[in-house]
Amino acid sequence: PQRFSEGRPSRDTSETHVGIHSRSQSHSHSISSTDSSAAAALSTTTGLSSGCAPMRKCSARPLEAAGCPWYHATLPRFASLQSSARRSRRPPRCLHARASSQVPREGLRLMEWARKEGAKLTENLNIEVWSDGVRGVRTKRAINADEIVVEIPRKLALEVTTSPSKCPIPELDQQLWKSSEWYQKLGILVSLEMHQGESSQLKEYIAALPKRIPTPLHWSPDQLELLQYPPVVAKVETQRKDWTKFYESFCASFSGGSGSRPSMEEMTHALECVRSRSFSGPYEGSSWASRVRQYVLILGLAAGYVSFGFGEPYQAVNGMLAAFLFVVFRDMLVKQNPNSIRYVLCPVMDMFNHLPTVESEVAYEYFRNTFTLKVKEDVKEGSQVYINYGKRGNDELLQYYGFVQEGSPYDAYIVTDFLRKARQHMPEEVSRNSSILESNELKDSVDSVSIKPQSGVM
Repeated sequence: PQRFSEGRPSRDTSETHVGIHSRSQSHSHSISSTDSSAAAALSTTTGLSSGCAPMRKCSARPLEAAGCPWYHATLPRFASLQSSARRSRRPPRCLHARASSQVPREGLRLMEWARKEGAKLTENLNIEVWSDGVRGVRTKRAINADEIVVEIPRKLALEVTTSPSKCPIPELDQQLWKSSEWYQKLGILVSLEMHQGESSQLKEYIAALPKRIPTPLHWSPDQLELLQYPPVVAKVETQRKDWTKFYESFCASFSGGSGSRPSMEEMTHALECVRSRSFSGPYEGSSWASRVRQYVLILGLAAGYVSFGFGEPYQAVNGMLAAFLFVVFRDMLVKQNPNSIRYVLCPVMDMFNHLPTVESEVAYEYFRNTFTLKVKEDVKEGSQVYINYGKRGNDELLQYYGFVQEGSPYDAYIVTDFLRKARQHMPEEVSRNSSILESNELKDSVDSVSIKPQSGVM
């Protein structure tokens, strides 16, 4: 099996491989606990009902004045760092299964459809929504460490790779497809499936996706300003401009009628689903269909070799085995190339919530042509099943996933305009060292400084 690395792809230039032990809510697949009043306020401000979206929230409380659901989850962290306040780091607080839960209709349909299409799911595995509005996956029987929890046929997944490929959409200009980033390609595929509605072959999966992901992309300028954190504000503004520009390019390159073209809202939601729910991992360089064609050709050549009297049967068998091994070893070598990557949206796998303290693993099974998910530790009966999205800091989680984690060991706080701020508090030290920085042409490199947790204190 080709194991995916931890986490989900999130950066625009992402070289991060995502282990299927990381997703899903990103989507993505996300998570943390809030009280019932916070959940109700979130439903009001975002238009979500408690059972419609797999929201992952961590220590989130609604902003009373501005209606910003993540303000109190992020501002205290940023403000405390800006004031140089030190606080001990507590274990990450994320959602834990509660006794009160319900099984959403979309979840039932998704599981039934997946099983009908050949997926193998752990017995008594359910997608549920807890009383605080968070959706996740619960098991009604104990799961052993390294047991395969989910196995999904590749045919059910949406996938793009870094290998040059022909655009699968006849109405779309090939040049746009070729120049698009991986998440833009997947976003196009998802938005078209969304636009098809009931005629989509993946309608059960599309219906189970969150109706909206509460990321800062939907915040007003006033709400963004309340973060008091310029790095995230700048990234969100850049994200808005880039996604708007991409949609304009998509419209200009799409030859289908306006009735068959996804709207800006559909494209934006599709891109958010992709950025928060997709996995990445090594790509072996050939699709299952192309490998099957190669094997059939090899068998045909071997049969013709014997039928037309070119040689003995054992010679044909030896040649056939050598050709088969060549195809397999070629694929194994290609997947070692760090630039050969596949990006996948996989039904059911993207419904699992994130917990940074667990270990999980997603892999592509080469000979079975399936994606598998394993957890690396025992899961008790009646518990929620978590996976690990990877080493994601709160800046990234907030921007693309819509939640933050208190006490995350992977968090970092970026201090912008560092020298000016440091000069206000340490004028003598800055003056004494500024000449050294200037002489080594390092002054600009310390204009932004990243502060990470150390020794239990952030």
